[in-house]
Amino acid sequence: MRKLAFFLMFIASVQVIGQTKDTWTTFYNESEELLGYKNSQGEVMITPRFTPYMTAYRFDDIAGVNELVNESYESYYLLKDGTKIGQDSLYIFDNTFDCEQEGLIRFVNKETNLVGMFDAKGNVAIPAVYSALSKSNNSLIIGLKNATREYWDEGNHSGCNHYSLVGGETVLLTKENKVLIENFDIGDKSIDLYNYKVSENPEEHKNTIMFQGTDGQYYYFTDLEAAFDDFVHQELLDDPTIENLLKHSYLSYYSYDYNKQMPNSLVPTAFLKSNKKTIEKYLKTINGAKKEDYYIRSESSAPFSFAEVKELEQYFNNCNEWRMAKYPILVLGIDSASALNKKWRNKNLTFIYLNGQFHLIQVIL
Repeated sequence: MRKLAFFLMFIASVQVIGQTKDTWTTFYNESEELLGYKNSQGEVMITPRFTPYMTAYRFDDIAGVNELVNESYESYYLLKDGTKIGQDSLYIFDNTFDCEQEGLIRFVNKETNLVGMFDAKGNVAIPAVYSALSKSNNSLIIGLKNATREYWDEGNHSGCNHYSLVGGETVLLTKENKVLIENFDIGDKSIDLYNYKVSENPEEHKNTIMFQGTDGQYYYFTDLEAAFDDFVHQELLDDPTIENLLKHSYLSYYSYDYNKQMPNSLVPTAFLKSNKKTIEKYLKTINGAKKEDYYIRSESSAPFSFAEVKELEQYFNNCNEWRMAKYPILVLGIDSASALNKKWRNKNLTFIYLNGQFHLIQVIL
């Protein structure tokens, strides 16, 4: 059976970090071997001299680049005034440079293997005293201190950067390097860093994780999988119809045909209604299934096909990585170990979480 993925495009008033800046974008030279940067008016700001490999596709303030110089390569963080920094302290994971986010980019002290952050001007915003740092999200950064590296291979080969961090203490920082919350242990939970609540005294909030901050106040972060579970059972499966699904969907679709490797356009209502029987049967199957027969989970990365959708560009960072912490993606589907999977193999519904609401963004049939 031919496999199609259908995406719901939407018009949303989302504030994008850096949208008032003149973001430079890459372009190829005639041979399509090297990249340069143009400004928003199409003027060439840097002639092509960077390799496509590892170079940031968009450039706000600071970007990781890989430059071809006399048949060898120089890697560094570049500022728009031409300043080069971080030649000896680039943050690289899985053969990829770090990417600027909210005016911050990570670096590594190669002598200690500890991580810090440069700001948009190339100054040290957070010193390299952390075993690991997340990217900045809503001016908040999750940091791990005093952890131990355990490499995946027996030879302790660090060149591939494949290792696990064991132990240590997790904290929540502000971008000004202030510890907001100590013992910020969320385990493997996905939380919403963009819509948290604060109170002077402890309170009860459904589907949240509570921490007391260093300022004595209490901070509440939404547990996304718990909130999604409630949404699925109380709003979606309570009325497993196309009409109800449309209420939780946006108004226009994008489709991607995996066989033809090309995009198509569809009218959303027509698509859902033309597949009404299949989709409603799928929802009713989940509604009547045992808990172990289906999954409700948050994703760690966006589907590869999302990168093909121009309307979704605003949800990627300058290195074409989906900003998962800001735009979480959650999936409802039949578990592969379930007997139900024989009929419903690889079929699922994908939702994006925006401003405290879940919205259907993809249907795979």
